[in-house]
Amino acid sequence: MRPDAPSPFLEIPEAEWLCANSLCFAIYDRFPVSPGHVLVITRRVVPTYFDCTTAEQAAVMKLVGEVKRLLDERL
Repeated sequence: MRPDAPSPFLEIPEAEWLCANSLCFAIYDRFPVSPGHVLVITRRVVPTYFDCTTAEQAAVMKLVGEVKRLLDERL
């Protein structure tokens, strides 16, 4: 994946985000494999989680915790 390649995820309006922080955001999967399936997406296009900076990886994991709390409340 080219770092300058456009990402369809970055075109999703903020109004559809479940939650976000400065480096990533979460959305409900449009094709869920299970109820509550959520995607956590970095704001910077990277090929894999392992290509994220340390700060991005920490932001993703922090958002995963927030998503879990929200899903526990809603499901």
